[in-house]
Amino acid sequence: WASFDTVCALADFIEQHGRLGARLYGHFGNSLDEARDAVDNHAGEYRSLADFAEEITRETGPEIPESLQYYIDWEAMGRDMELNGDVFTITLGFDEVHVFWNR
Repeated sequence: WASFDTVCALADFIEQHGRLGARLYGHFGNSLDEARDAVDNHAGEYRSLADFAEEITRETGPEIPESLQYYIDWEAMGRDMELNGDVFTITLGFDEVHVFWNR
């Protein structure tokens, strides 16, 4: 059984972060410390992991020539980022994907 202090800390965390906080808590096997750490590594909310991959590539990568933009598979890039362990996602609903850096 969890202590009263732990239950209060969890309630505060979920009050502060809502459904996302509850899902993070569950994602980390009910570890509140890991869920709190993950909040610090939140990369943002996106429609999909592909949208995240596209945005991060355009912000940090080289200029992509107009003639090559349609050949890039953003879905595959996002999937690879997750499979390689660079990021993990929490999906709260349709077009509501929260991306977190694994650090």
